[in-house]
Amino acid sequence: MEAGEPPAVALVRELEEELAVTLSPAEVARFTEFSFDFGFAGDGIRLRTYYAVRLPRADIDGLVLGEGADLAAFEPERLLAMPRVVPYDAFALWMHHARGRIASTSRGARDPA
Repeated sequence: MEAGEPPAVALVRELEEELAVTLSPAEVARFTEFSFDFGFAGDGIRLRTYYAVRLPRADIDGLVLGEGADLAAFEPERLLAMPRVVPYDAFALWMHHARGRIASTSRGARDPA
């Protein structure tokens, strides 16, 4: 992120620069955020925020890789089984994939009726 740049604006800019995807910040939805306390290692608390962006199939098929070695799309189950996905990213992906089940379970726990 550039100094003073809101996270959604930074994400939109990076998607444009790295994948040639044109979006507005209004099309970016904050999904969840994790905080990690690295005090044990002499560091502070780090936040990791996850966003959801919906792209039409035509946009996905037309992505242009601007940086990086490769680009691919995966079904959630396949991606979650890959060994190179770091655990906190895998957890956020799983939460997004299971959000309907999680939400109905959470509602049921609050509403015993």
